[in-house]
Amino acid sequence: MTENELNELRIWIIQMGKIIQKYGKGHYDHQLRCLESIVNCIDSDADISEKENYIISTYRDLISSRGGLSDFCVFDNNYERRLELNRPYEEARKNIWNIINGL
Repeated sequence: MTENELNELRIWIIQMGKIIQKYGKGHYDHQLRCLESIVNCIDSDADISEKENYIISTYRDLISSRGGLSDFCVFDNNYERRLELNRPYEEARKNIWNIINGL
């Protein structure tokens, strides 16, 4: 993973966190702390391989557990509005996955 990829990942993780904080209604506090810990790891002085290992294991835990980020959805009764509201989250999720999957 390059420094540019880490910086891009940091941006997407923060974006995802903002969306979850705004629409998660307090049900995703653990996930928000994990996302914050990933940002702190990226900002740390650890070497890149340590950062990669931490990021992969932490993010995997976030998406694999029941009630994790894989279940997150911004709900609205209006289907079109729901799609619109979830588009930024899906974009962040996809970009994070693409970066992490490239490791």
